[in-house]
Amino acid sequence: MENVSFTPEKIFVEKTAGRYPLAHAILDYYRAARIPVACLDEGEQPALEGLSTARKIALSKKCLALRIRKGNFVKPFRSGYGKDASREYYMAHAENCPFDCHYCYLQTYFESSVPTVFVNTDEMFRELEGTLRALDGPSYFHAGHTADSFLLHEATHLPARLVALFRQHEAMGFEFIDHRQRQAAIQRLVFAFQRHGQMLELAGRRGDADPRMRP
Repeated sequence: MENVSFTPEKIFVEKTAGRYPLAHAILDYYRAARIPVACLDEGEQPALEGLSTARKIALSKKCLALRIRKGNFVKPFRSGYGKDASREYYMAHAENCPFDCHYCYLQTYFESSVPTVFVNTDEMFRELEGTLRALDGPSYFHAGHTADSFLLHEATHLPARLVALFRQHEAMGFEFIDHRQRQAAIQRLVFAFQRHGQMLELAGRRGDADPRMRP
C-alpha cells in the first residue's frame, strides 16, 4: 500500500453499490490492508451519532463510503470567477475529503463528512458526453467542487479518464482540486493537456492539514 493517497480505517458499502465494477475495483485495491467493511442500506449514514461535531468529523475522515449517486452528476456552477466561458458546470463524482484543512467548506458541507465515492460514474461520463455535445460555445467544468479531484485516483482513474474525454472537445476547459499536491500524477495530466492546447487548471489546497496525511 505504498504511495496511497488515502487508506481508510473502515469502508462502508451501500448494498446496491456493491454490484458495480468500480466498487469491486476499490475493495480489491485495499484488500491487502485488511480494512473492515460494513454494509449500509440505501441512504443510511454510518453510525457516528452521539458525538460532538468536531469528533464526528474527525472519525468520519478516517472512513470511506461507496455509494450510488441518484440524480444528475453534471450541474450548473455559479459563474463569475473570470473564466472565459459562457457556461460553467461542476461534476459530482464524489463527496467530502479525508484531509483536515480547517478553512475548507467541505468540513460541514454535506450531511455526512465521510469521504464518499460514487461507483456509478460511468453514468456521469455518459451524461458529460451528452452535455459536451449539446454545448455550442466555450464552457468550463469543475471537478473539485464537492470532493478532492484525486480522491482514490489510483483505483478510480477518474482524472485520467476526464483528461481523455475533454481532449476531444477543444472549446472546453476544466479544473482539478488536489488537496495533497500529488505532483507526479498532476504533471502527467498537465503534459497531456498542454500537448493538445487546452485549458487545464489545478488548484492545490494544503493549508492546515492533518500531519497524518502529509506527504
